[in-house]
Amino acid sequence: MNGRRTVWILTAFVLAAAQAAFAQSADRMYRIGSILTAPPKSPEQIALRDLFDQVMREGGFEVGRNLTIDRRYALGVREQEDRIAAEFVEMKVDLIVTAGSSTTLSAKRATSTIPILMIAAANPERTGLVASLSRPGGNVTGVSNLAFGINEKVYELVKEALPQISRIGIVWHSGNPASALAIKSEVPAVEALGMTAVPIDVRSAADLERAFETVLRERVELLAPQLAVASNARSILEFAAKHRIPVAGGWWSITRGGALIGLGADLSEIVGRAAAMSVKILNGADPAVMPVEQPTKVKLAINLKTAKALGLTIPQSILLRTDEVIE
Repeated sequence: MNGRRTVWILTAFVLAAAQAAFAQSADRMYRIGSILTAPPKSPEQIALRDLFDQVMREGGFEVGRNLTIDRRYALGVREQEDRIAAEFVEMKVDLIVTAGSSTTLSAKRATSTIPILMIAAANPERTGLVASLSRPGGNVTGVSNLAFGINEKVYELVKEALPQISRIGIVWHSGNPASALAIKSEVPAVEALGMTAVPIDVRSAADLERAFETVLRERVELLAPQLAVASNARSILEFAAKHRIPVAGGWWSITRGGALIGLGADLSEIVGRAAAMSVKILNGADPAVMPVEQPTKVKLAINLKTAKALGLTIPQSILLRTDEVIE
């Protein structure tokens, strides 16, 4: 009888301890610090933010209950990225979520212990973010954006759709390592198609006036902004519309802002998968052995409203391959 009583008491103690541990875990408030390029201004951007929160909630982490997400916007400025990353380290957040290569590098410089989840970072191996895609080997993992090679496809589409175009202004960001790598392959790609590439460096909004002067002086006939300058996309699109210059970008949703051609990975897929990886990390997964994931969908969008405004005709051969047509 005493033996049974002892077993019962021990069993009850173990169950009570397990319940207490579960309750402690459930009551804990997890904190994510997110370094983004620009605040959401479009329905698509807001939808992406909400998608991230939804996937986190489905994974057991709900904002306001056991999760807080501190979103801060660096606007593509390296100094602001570094400052925000340092603040998140000081706050001892549980996870740093970054958008693109530059913000991820700032976070990596700030900490080697806090997990970092990158969203839409271009070629993380070549920029030094991870040792390899299959085994990152440090505190950084996430989802890449297939940016390398995408813009080259954009230039091929431009050549096919607008054979009269001969001078392309590539808007890049010299302070962004991925952008600096990409420009080295994009200029030869444009020239191989028989066109002239005009690199235009835009590190921040302060560079825009000078950049626009270059566009006019160099008689640029089409602007091709890289994803690295997305925080300044609205200003670039407004300038282009004013001067009747078509725009073709390496992300498909740029067409919703007025660009003629957009080609790129499906950001909803990237964000959804990144959120699912964030759930795993908060549950204890080690970023060092979590393979970097890559998007599987690439979308082509054409803005026929813009084409009409510019007096341009998009060949049917391209429209048949288009995933989204804006009219």
